[in-house]
Amino acid sequence: MPIVRTWMFIGRMSGFMFIEKMSEERIIIFLVATAYLIRILIAPFHIAIPLIPHDFYEYIGGGKCMEEEKYLFIGCQSFGDIRFRNFSYGPLFATLMWMLYVIFGEYNFLAYKIVFTIFDVVNVVLVYLIAKNMFNKRIALFTSLTYCFFIVTLFNSAVVANDDVIAMMFTLLCTYFLINKKIWLSAVSFSVSILLRTNIIMFFPLFLYYIYRTNDSKISLMYILLTGFSYLVLITPFVFLAGWEQSIFYLFFKTSSSPFYLSPYYVFKLITNINIDYIVNPLLIVSYIVTLILIFIRKMKNPTKELFRNMTLLWIIILLLGPFLNATYTYWFFTPILILLNIKEMTKRQYFGVILIIIGLIIYSMIFRESLIEYTSFDRLLLLVSVFMAPVGTFHLLHGIKRNYRIIYSLIVLGCMMHWSVEAAPLSFLPMENLPNIDISRFTLLNERYGEYMSGGFGVLLSYGIFYGGSAIILWIGLSILYYKILREKST
Repeated sequence: MPIVRTWMFIGRMSGFMFIEKMSEERIIIFLVATAYLIRILIAPFHIAIPLIPHDFYEYIGGGKCMEEEKYLFIGCQSFGDIRFRNFSYGPLFATLMWMLYVIFGEYNFLAYKIVFTIFDVVNVVLVYLIAKNMFNKRIALFTSLTYCFFIVTLFNSAVVANDDVIAMMFTLLCTYFLINKKIWLSAVSFSVSILLRTNIIMFFPLFLYYIYRTNDSKISLMYILLTGFSYLVLITPFVFLAGWEQSIFYLFFKTSSSPFYLSPYYVFKLITNINIDYIVNPLLIVSYIVTLILIFIRKMKNPTKELFRNMTLLWIIILLLGPFLNATYTYWFFTPILILLNIKEMTKRQYFGVILIIIGLIIYSMIFRESLIEYTSFDRLLLLVSVFMAPVGTFHLLHGIKRNYRIIYSLIVLGCMMHWSVEAAPLSFLPMENLPNIDISRFTLLNERYGEYMSGGFGVLLSYGIFYGGSAIILWIGLSILYYKILREKST
């Protein structure tokens, strides 16, 4: 078996000392096998009904909209918490979910997760190819292995099977084609990513700027035209099937996900009962523009490195000042960060970090559920251990980069794990009179199907004195420091 021979070969090469002698085919086979097997190992633990993993009831609802002939999701009644507002994902993602729904049925979550993990395995290979273009084969392999075992990427693919891994694949494809001067393929990939997750559009100015730095203004104009043309070609069938009225609403009044409960925006709104959208939205737009100006001013000698740095900064500012400081979205800035780390080896200390991350995620996946179950004291202790294994494992996995950055990344990972450790509670236990802005429509469909079991707002570690909002504070502090340090880094 070529996979087994590859592992044996690498095992004999102490610390991958002779990685340059490995063929490209063998490296890619090794990466695919390693990435897929580790995800398949974790995936089965977090699927039990009614303990629905993450947003799957929304994903499946989007697929059902296709059956209801609500091709742009206006007026669709199949969502749970989004039945009275628009689907926050693109029509291509809903099409994919409809296909999976037809093939696997409504509740075969493991089959869904296996498909999602395949996209993330492709991401591992794309990270290798991009890093190889920027550095060399040796650094590219260790960079892709770091992405493969990083806690945030494993969580998004193997634990909750988040839709972001699919949109990320086409975003990475877009950047891969872009840095290899394949403008047409890059434009098509970018259009696909937008039709999977509409918020990817915010990267468009960065791609245009990269083309301008590496080519000329005429190529930038061509990229705009090619992206617009490919987007129109891809969206036209949905517009035609949905009809003019739905299409106009979708294009001009489409809402995104409601504010996540961890954001400072939502906390302030919750306490004061004041609608501050008219303050937050202009602030976010101004901050986005200011960040664009700053990254254009602070040029780097290497345009490709600068592109990934800019993607990181832009997503951080969106998280910091937008109404969705969500741990899952850290995946979008961690991916370009990992590509830039320039990791040159894998030491025993890094292998130890990998072991901590994997064991911690398995413990978390076996015990934690997003719907109500009775947690014993031992369950809570294990969950607490799994939460802290993640940042410790991250600190060791990133051995070789600057210590202060390792601390910052580990701090952000701690905030993520606290965010992801949310214990469910019966709706009757929630102090609804003090939470006037909670939209309980998300619980309606779950309540109809599973009775008293529905998502709540209490941290699973509440008995240990760790409050749910603590993760928001940690994430905000970590992201703010990271934004400042990356922006102040010397150009290389």
